Amino acid sequence: MNKQKAALAALSSLFLFMPTTFVESATITGNIAVSLTVNSTCLVNNVSSGTFGTLAFGQVADLNNNVDAEVGTTGLSVLCSSGTAAVLTIGAGANDASAVHRLTNGAGTTTPH
Repeated sequence: MNKQKAALAALSSLFLFMPTTFVESATITGNIAVSLTVNSTCLVNNVSSGTFGTLAFGQVADLNNNVDAEVGTTGLSVLCSSGTAAVLTIGAGANDASAVHRLTNGAGTTTPH
């Protein structure tokens, strides 16, 4: 029995002198690097499907005057990200004939310009 008491006393004193770790909460401040890359891009009439509406010239009686047209009823708008230049190119089209450019109304009637 004395051996048990001696062993118990030795173990108790061992726990008494063990180092104790305390955990505390704290606030840490610092900096985090943040970046955002904006790619150069343009948007035409807020659509990305490639369908921009109808280019309607209407009725033209006198071809000695300039002919103006708009896309649909709202015109054509191009919005580009800052620093990106918009470049609009109008090709010869499907009805080009040597030095004469022609527009068609879809029914086969062409108008030279």
